[in-house]
Amino acid sequence: RKAVRLYKIGGIVSECLYSPGCGLKPPKDSPRPIGRINAAMVVRGNTLWVFGGMLEIGDKEIALDDMWSLDLNKLNGFKCLKELTTLPKDMRPEPSDSDESGDSEWEEVDGE
Repeated sequence: RKAVRLYKIGGIVSECLYSPGCGLKPPKDSPRPIGRINAAMVVRGNTLWVFGGMLEIGDKEIALDDMWSLDLNKLNGFKCLKELTTLPKDMRPEPSDSDESGDSEWEEVDGE
């Protein structure tokens, strides 16, 4: 049997799909998970897997049941493997993104 390492990483609410250090930002319309806390995250091979977590809306805590993957070699965006069913669509927060261009291709970010 081959030993497999599994890392569970907790984190803060984040909607960052890219590393500012790589100089690229994702297209505004690319699918991505909503911000969450206490998600289960695993890196296996070259794929990042994200499952569940919790979302706070006001004083309510809502458990999330969606699953996403991200190919770390390509970094071409998240892929939704299981849709979110625990939160009605009208209650879902909009992703925070200051990009107003709406382009569908990855753009280079000017160095600051």
